Amino acid sequence: MSLKKRLGKLLVDPSFRHPAILRAVIALDEATGIDLMSVLKPFKMVPSRQLFVRSFAHFITGESIALRTSTDLQAIAPDERTRQYLARQASDEDRHHRHFVDRLGQFGLMPDNLPSYVAPNFGKFGERIDRAIASGDFASGLIGNNVIVEGLAILMMTMGGSEMRENSDEIAKFMEYVLADERHHLRFGERTLKRLAEEEKIDLPRTEQFVADMWGTATMAVDEIPDVLDALDLDPGTLKASMRDFYRAQLRPAGLEHALA
Repeated sequence: MSLKKRLGKLLVDPSFRHPAILRAVIALDEATGIDLMSVLKPFKMVPSRQLFVRSFAHFITGESIALRTSTDLQAIAPDERTRQYLARQASDEDRHHRHFVDRLGQFGLMPDNLPSYVAPNFGKFGERIDRAIASGDFASGLIGNNVIVEGLAILMMTMGGSEMRENSDEIAKFMEYVLADERHHLRFGERTLKRLAEEEKIDLPRTEQFVADMWGTATMAVDEIPDVLDALDLDPGTLKASMRDFYRAQLRPAGLEHALA
């Protein structure tokens, strides 16, 4: 086992199992000015305090959007089976949201102004989806949530953080805990969109414009978080290329893949 991996398991795993350890490190930083978190940053083990909060803030925002969307979509769901699944999904999203928020609070890093840490275009995801749902556009709301937002989270957690997962069993378990549900939500979105297309229940011009708008927002959001991506060892250009391929694959069964530029 490499020295880096040994250090990770010695320092990171106990901190994630016992948040009081990380709180103690932060308190030591503030009391002595040593800034131990910055010392460890080159090892991609413990990011700076601000980057730690900023990274969590984006995942918390994504879960908040997903919770609100899966709840609101139930009112315009095309059938009872879909409505019931969305109710279960809302429960999943609520659990994820509470998990992220609680963990950040346990670390002593939950600021009052958490939204200020979030890239502006991440907020626009929710705004665009809210407008689609308010207009009764179920297909667009589902795409925004179960394909665009969930898909971005899946890509960031699967493509990025390989060193963190390798160095820490606790971080690996934390990521897989969330990913298992997100992948299921994505499959539901893909299957439901395909069925709606077969039943000719998608307003194609309106939905294609929504997809194009969401794609533009997604690419701009990626450009706004270079620090978060660097912490996850992700190159923005590579991520955007993977996003395009990923979204096209999910939208192809519904015949909407060409809406991505």
